[in-house]
Amino acid sequence: MGGAEPLLSIVLPTYNERENLPVLLDRLAKALGERGVSYEIIVVDDDSPDGTWMVALEYAEKGLPVRLVRRRGERGLATAVARGIQEARGKYIVVMDADLQHPPEKVPELLDKALSEKADLVVASRNAPGGGIEEWSPWRRLVSKTATLLAHILVPWSRRTSDPMSGFFLAETSLAKKALEEPGAKSWKILLELLAHSQKTVEVPYTFKPRLRGRSKLGPREMLQYIIHLLHLSQWRPLRFALVGATGTAVNLTTVKLAYETLHTPYPLALLAGFETGLTWNYMLHDTWTFKNQRPPGTISMIKHWLRYHLATLAGLAAYMATAYTLHTLLNQNPLTSALLGILAGFTANYTLSSLHVWKQTPPPPRETGEKTLTLEAKPVKGLGEGAKYVAHPYYNSHLARILGCKPYPGTLNLEANTTWKTLAAKCPPKQIPGATIQQTRLGPVHYWHTTLTIHGKRVKALLVRPQLSKHPPNILELIACTKLKQYMPGEEKVKLHVQCIQHDQTQQ
Repeated sequence: MGGAEPLLSIVLPTYNERENLPVLLDRLAKALGERGVSYEIIVVDDDSPDGTWMVALEYAEKGLPVRLVRRRGERGLATAVARGIQEARGKYIVVMDADLQHPPEKVPELLDKALSEKADLVVASRNAPGGGIEEWSPWRRLVSKTATLLAHILVPWSRRTSDPMSGFFLAETSLAKKALEEPGAKSWKILLELLAHSQKTVEVPYTFKPRLRGRSKLGPREMLQYIIHLLHLSQWRPLRFALVGATGTAVNLTTVKLAYETLHTPYPLALLAGFETGLTWNYMLHDTWTFKNQRPPGTISMIKHWLRYHLATLAGLAAYMATAYTLHTLLNQNPLTSALLGILAGFTANYTLSSLHVWKQTPPPPRETGEKTLTLEAKPVKGLGEGAKYVAHPYYNSHLARILGCKPYPGTLNLEANTTWKTLAAKCPPKQIPGATIQQTRLGPVHYWHTTLTIHGKRVKALLVRPQLSKHPPNILELIACTKLKQYMPGEEKVKLHVQCIQHDQTQQ
């Protein structure tokens, strides 16, 4: 579709949703049409056997703002959402399910909330006041509550919303594309990455509707992926915490043995010495490894946090004793099973209090704004003759024309730089023209930087580009401009390129 860019891009990941998709598209068109919102709908379908993708094509052929991305040989909700985000052209992006459990009539409300409160992330929450869930079994509710609690315990920035498990949200497209750069962002819930980088997150309550057609895709595999992703985001702190606890147990027992058998200390005092030694050992390892750099520096701060850790440990001990005693004595459960569940309860209480009140974990710093300029030297070299081909391709040409604000000159100028493109990207993150599959032809993404050249006192604006599938050596980059650049660069004279480095908050073209 041509024309002006829409205000809103709606990403719908689909698989076997042929019956639901027409209803959803009609309701979205009605809700957004009544408000006069310019929008596009991106259906990312994993080659559904029921022909869901054909429904999207039918709507597109009717002239409706529907775009289809049909993926073959690749499946998965998270990667489908990521692909939709890469394709989005709107200023804002909405991600929602296609099974009608997310009410499409809420989409305008999400947009209004973002505009009125100047928020870069709006989460549709089932847990906010006024929200809810219809027709869920007690087991499903327990799973959802447990997943939310785990996120809030393990990932501090998830507490910015009451529903970090939500698959229904609106975000600035620049924020969403930035979140895709995070390791693991395509492996599970991208909302967790969005929450980490959001400068202002707000909520809109909604009621999660029952599925009318089809089957839920949530299963044991997805639950396991979620837990692994949480552990990854928490830097595997729970496992570190458990490992430190195991070493602390060894220190505790060794101290008791030494105090009681070698020093002949009374047994109660030997137990107390073992407890205190093991606790202090654990504290020092947690402070320097598990929760490294999570408290203010200084001796006084260390002592304060050491005392707080005593309280967390005692709370864990109380949870262990209460759980084991209740299960065995009052509910007549197996003593070893009761003890194991008590240990789990004690560990959870100890870790939670340590995470929330001893070492108060902080989320990554907010996205920076602004620009910087990086200067590099390069000289013209002979290329492989492929530049003109991809500049002339309608897909790339339309993107380049929009970015440059003019029709690009039909060719590129190859430059041998004094650095590789990956080194440049590490210092100065590029923007990207996303890849696409058009008529079964795979078009790779293109990294680009806005650049200014100063040649004989004349300033020329251009794009410095590096196609992902380029066959050039890594230090060969290409320049694209609205005019023929060779006229400004006679011979093999070196030129200076002033590369504009867009910081995290800038809109990605």
